[in-house]
Amino acid sequence: MLQFFKFSGPVQLGGLLLLIFIFKIPVLFLDFPILLDELHIKILTEKLLNSQLIYQEIIDGTPPLSALFYTFIGFIFNYQIITFKIVSLFLLFFQSILFKNILNENEILSEKGDIPALIFIILHCLLLDFYILSNAFLANTFLIIALGRVFKHLKSEYTENEIFYTGLNLGIAFLFNEFTILFFFFTIITFIIFTRTNFRFYLIKVLGFVFPIFSVYTFYFLFDSQNYFLEYFLFNYQNLSTQVFDFQSFLIYFSYTFFLVLMGVFLSFTYKRYINYQIVCFQNMLLWMIFTIIVVFFIYSKTTSDYIVLLPFFAFFISQFFILLPQKKLKNTVFALFFILTLFGYYGFIFESNYKPFNHDFSGQFVSGNKWNVISENKKIAYFGDDYNVFLDNTSTTPFLEPKLSKKYLEDINTYEKVIFISNSFENNPPDLIIDDWNIMNSIFLKIPNLKIKYAKSKHFNLYERVSNK
Repeated sequence: MLQFFKFSGPVQLGGLLLLIFIFKIPVLFLDFPILLDELHIKILTEKLLNSQLIYQEIIDGTPPLSALFYTFIGFIFNYQIITFKIVSLFLLFFQSILFKNILNENEILSEKGDIPALIFIILHCLLLDFYILSNAFLANTFLIIALGRVFKHLKSEYTENEIFYTGLNLGIAFLFNEFTILFFFFTIITFIIFTRTNFRFYLIKVLGFVFPIFSVYTFYFLFDSQNYFLEYFLFNYQNLSTQVFDFQSFLIYFSYTFFLVLMGVFLSFTYKRYINYQIVCFQNMLLWMIFTIIVVFFIYSKTTSDYIVLLPFFAFFISQFFILLPQKKLKNTVFALFFILTLFGYYGFIFESNYKPFNHDFSGQFVSGNKWNVISENKKIAYFGDDYNVFLDNTSTTPFLEPKLSKKYLEDINTYEKVIFISNSFENNPPDLIIDDWNIMNSIFLKIPNLKIKYAKSKHFNLYERVSNK
């Protein structure tokens, strides 16, 4: 397989697309549980298609361009989970081609070909949630483009336009995934260490980065919602460090991948035929990878889908490993093991019970079932709690989608604006059931007495059933 993808051409492109479908088909057509992130995207898209404006009418921290992309996909096709899965296939194909083209055009590696695209796709098959149209997955497109512009800058082929577009791509990536602001600072550090960039170019880069963010801010300003944009996205720190998987299982599961990355780093820096420009690019990629690992592992991590920002770096050094390894038989053997282990791990999620491939626990990221399914199924729900599973068979009627942000909002409802906001949400789309895991409804009923007469408390402690349509 390595020999086949050593060159670029239409046949190789078809092989890459076929490889994606081979990995993905089981998840598309088998009766397989969905991930919590997928459920969140579906619920959010449904609300956005009902002409609700995120941040103003939906309490959620999803980045604005991600929300816009979900709305576009839902409007053109539909907001079913399988639709987003199919779109992710073609986005992955596009990213893999973009990644290998950037490496080939900038002459980073010792050989040109489709091996980087092949490795990029295989790494995306490590975990199921790498295929989700997550914020990090969408942002990776613009990170890869920005990375290509950084390589050009390191090669001293830079202009004011290139610097501006580098900042612009990073700004767009930030509006897909706030974590990517890290790479904005990485590029500045890279230019300081490895280039003689003058101060004016840094200002141009900052202007490029700020421009898309200011444009989105202006949009919300026109709707008198700029404060919501600032609170729920730009200065939202509620989503940090909320892992829902076993970290030890993650490290063991990825151990062979880490080994290949380390070997790729070793071969990259011991190979004697690289020119200074290529060595500088390797040093840059290594620094970015190390800092990203530190931040994403220990500061910013919700689910393993966030770790997708590491895959371009991993693909870069693993591609180096397979290109530079001199022994052909050893190279093919190692690649075969890499491919088989990835395939087994991926299918392990599908065929092993409890979503624990080879006893590595990732079950916390899957929808586990609605604990209220005896009484709440195919109903309109107003839910105040942290358990997303309740929306598996039901429709969300309230604007409170992101649990941490919503709980913070509801901690103090003594302002007139909040009372009107809550009252309108119940009036415009009255729920059949209210599930109050946060015990917040007593405070809401005190502020909105007309609402209390429409709902009766059931035998379940925190459940209210609708008794009046008036």
